[in-house]
Amino acid sequence: MRFLSQSRSRWAKSRLSQALVNSGAAALWYRMVTLRRRCFRVLGYHRVTREPQPAGTIEEALAVPFDEFMRQMAWVGRMFSPVHLEAFASFRQNRRAFRRPPVAVTFDDGYRDNLTLALPVLREFRVPATIFVTTGHVGKRKAFWWNELSHLVWRAPVGQYCFELQGRRHCFRLWSAAERQCAFWRLFRVLCRMPEVQRQTALRHLRSEFGRGVATEAPAAEMLSPEDIAQAPGDLLRFGAHTVHHVVLTKVPPEEARQEINDSIAQLRAWTGSEVTTFAYPLGDASSFDERVRSMLAEAGIRHAVTTLKGANTPTQDPLALRRTLIDGADDFCTFVCKVLGIFDLFNR
Repeated sequence: MRFLSQSRSRWAKSRLSQALVNSGAAALWYRMVTLRRRCFRVLGYHRVTREPQPAGTIEEALAVPFDEFMRQMAWVGRMFSPVHLEAFASFRQNRRAFRRPPVAVTFDDGYRDNLTLALPVLREFRVPATIFVTTGHVGKRKAFWWNELSHLVWRAPVGQYCFELQGRRHCFRLWSAAERQCAFWRLFRVLCRMPEVQRQTALRHLRSEFGRGVATEAPAAEMLSPEDIAQAPGDLLRFGAHTVHHVVLTKVPPEEARQEINDSIAQLRAWTGSEVTTFAYPLGDASSFDERVRSMLAEAGIRHAVTTLKGANTPTQDPLALRRTLIDGADDFCTFVCKVLGIFDLFNR
């Protein structure tokens, strides 16, 4: 039922967006609200790809098609002031310092297509960006845990599965695509809340439950190499830390969290030869950072950190808890426009 609700919500949002854009109401909103409010919006991406991703999967959600990304950046460059994330400091001092509302583009994890596919588009439309790098994945083809979970759920033989995770019983029917998508997101939420060691144990258990008939390993995207990072053009691309192993910092012991932060910053500094002052919280929801974690970031020299909390930022926003507008690979252009204009911020309060 939750999957059906999400599907209806996506459909309704798409239809509403098309109506607002095609009728001219979105353009009116831009002139009357977006230009006047002058918020600082941060866009959150992961990948840009030319290959279509399986419908309904997290891989589709995290990968924006190349042609769509080009259309999006052309529009952002025309309607907003594209800036680096660090420009939030200037925005806090004077929100009218920018000719148009400022927008900062960010990418999480450190996929190589950020350089090979996204960078030429960013250069064409003069849009700077920050790539938040999970340093332990640099130079590797190593699937993230959510890719492995997705692979197991979508490749498992048709049937009904019942098992326990952390003392709670779960039962799933894997007959249709809708049931598989529902099962994935239910398990995703469960695994997100686990410490890393427990999550790996849970994944091993899921391999034994779902893995019958799943002979292949989860496909892994190519990640940036140290050379890619060292040679990236500094005028357009900057790099921020995203921990070493993509751990949720509130789910590990304090010393491990501190080491994940400091080691990722140190490695990035070695590759770039520059100071690292930006950070993206893995997962990024309200449960993935707290005052203790923010203090660790501040001690490490981080001045701006981004979450996945929805919405735009006013000058009073904590620079170590910046909100982002996440762009889904399945978003149509009208939905993208309404997201960036802030029309859907009304539903995020």
